[in-house]
Amino acid sequence: EVSVILDPLTEPTQRVAPLLLAIRDVLKLPLTLIIAPRRVVDNDVPLSSYYRFVADPLASASNPPKARFENLPTHHLLTLRMDVPEPWDVQQAHGVQDADNLRCDARFGCGDEGYILAREGAKDFVDMNRAKGLVELTQIDYSLKSLLLFGQCYDVSKNTPPNGLQLALDRMSLQATAETGVGEISVQPDGSIAQVTNIRPSNDHADTLVMKTAGYFQLRSNPGVWILQIEEKSRGSEIYHLVDGIVSATGQVSPAQTSAGERKSTTLVVKDFTSPFRVLLVKRKKGFEKAKLYLDEDDSNVIEKSINETVHVFSLATGHAYERLLKIMMLSVTKRTSAPVKFWLFENVS
Repeated sequence: EVSVILDPLTEPTQRVAPLLLAIRDVLKLPLTLIIAPRRVVDNDVPLSSYYRFVADPLASASNPPKARFENLPTHHLLTLRMDVPEPWDVQQAHGVQDADNLRCDARFGCGDEGYILAREGAKDFVDMNRAKGLVELTQIDYSLKSLLLFGQCYDVSKNTPPNGLQLALDRMSLQATAETGVGEISVQPDGSIAQVTNIRPSNDHADTLVMKTAGYFQLRSNPGVWILQIEEKSRGSEIYHLVDGIVSATGQVSPAQTSAGERKSTTLVVKDFTSPFRVLLVKRKKGFEKAKLYLDEDDSNVIEKSINETVHVFSLATGHAYERLLKIMMLSVTKRTSAPVKFWLFENVS
């Protein structure tokens, strides 16, 4: 039996309310709900967000799970976003309206059909009569594009994060053997691989840099078997190699004492939607104990810089309005500089 005491005018109550419905309707557990509102409210509008929890046991490819919002205020600007677990890379797949700027039109209503008429500037009598029969429904589709594989990386030689170390993640696929005609792989309950026969890399690839802050790294992946290694032909591959080790509950790193623990790569298995936190240990090779991961400008052979050095601009546009502002920015930058400009447009930020 589940017993819950909630204040209806708080954000946590909005978050947990759909979960309670799932506990009652899907899991069929006895549920006791006690409402305990505050006597004094600090502000005039204690609730400014609306939550829906998507958990449909009958969902399928033809009937995808959905969240439905009804009776929303029509005089406010609304923003729709997903509140998902950290490893999930969920992005908008389809939408007529701007999910960051949802608003109602005084003439054509709040739905997608009315938005299209308003955008096209409908003014004649036929379009106005058509607007009277519009269905006020806004539909926005989201999809899970990838799962984030994240963790921390430490240099056991100095017990510090290797800031800027390049890591690469490649999917591994099975290739049939000549003897058996099949590839063999054994995955243990803890996610480790006990036996691998003839595994070869596929075209799936992701790369990243280790951050200075706590050695954090993050890579995109999907369910399957992956190989994580230091990027080949990078400065880091000349200085470091991977090592086995144990990280205690207090954060103490204990690397393996034998050279058998030294390797070029490690195999990871993504087998569910909750990616565990990974700890990657690296060690400096002999002769590179004091080597720098990145050469200083004085150490390189660069004597002169080109006058027309490329200007790099990094941008993230999350909605229609931001895309229009981005176009204005791009025109402004290109008109006011004589140097080559390269724009980097990010698909998403996590």
